[in-house]
Amino acid sequence: GSALLGYGEAAGEPALREAIVRHLALSRGIRCDARQIVITEGALEGVNLCSHLLSVAGDTAWVEEPGYPGAKSVFLKAGLRIKGMPVDSEGMCPDMDENLPPRLIFTSPSHQYPCGAVMSAGRRLALLEYARQHDAWIVEDDYDSEFKYTGKPIPSMQGIDGEEKVIYIGAFSKSFTPAIRISYMVLPQKLTDEYNKIKKYTNQTASKTEQIALAKYINNGKLDVHLRKARRIYLEKSNLMLSNIKKYFGTSVKIVFNET
Repeated sequence: GSALLGYGEAAGEPALREAIVRHLALSRGIRCDARQIVITEGALEGVNLCSHLLSVAGDTAWVEEPGYPGAKSVFLKAGLRIKGMPVDSEGMCPDMDENLPPRLIFTSPSHQYPCGAVMSAGRRLALLEYARQHDAWIVEDDYDSEFKYTGKPIPSMQGIDGEEKVIYIGAFSKSFTPAIRISYMVLPQKLTDEYNKIKKYTNQTASKTEQIALAKYINNGKLDVHLRKARRIYLEKSNLMLSNIKKYFGTSVKIVFNET
């Protein structure tokens, strides 16, 4: 009807935000309500909003090195000082003895980009404790979390954060399609008021029509069906690749699985 033709809410369509709440509770163990969800056009818009909400020029941001160059670019444009943290088989290796604590910590614990490491549970807890002690905020980019074939799944950092120091960023670009440009943030309860102060100065850039269509797609269970099919197909491809590596390279190469 005519509701499709008007301007949407700055935080996104209520139907999609409610659908994402239910989806995250089942898939990532995240407990939140629709007021904490902010729809964005791509994950970088969410990172940009985080920089405006939580920092001022001159603050320090920790990023993974190597890591997502888009996030670094956003922080630099916001006037933040970038401090690269190395990555090993357990993900980001934060320097807990750093003399200048960060204001923001950007990390992709579920599937580190570009190295592929999965952050261990112990390191996640240590990073959450560090953020609590130093009044820092963790921006959790849950990149590619839908596809994991070895080891047990580890809950999102937001899901185990008891102090509400994590801003969770998710997207449908890898699990569904990047063409619709719909991503989202989950804000801690205590940040919703801060967001409400600035949302009147922001516009919703994701398509209203596509948001409503995606909400229907999630609510009728088709996204879950799609994800199960995609995981099966990608697992078959992964196994085929591994079998060919072993067949043609034999013992001359070592295959490393991130099972932390």
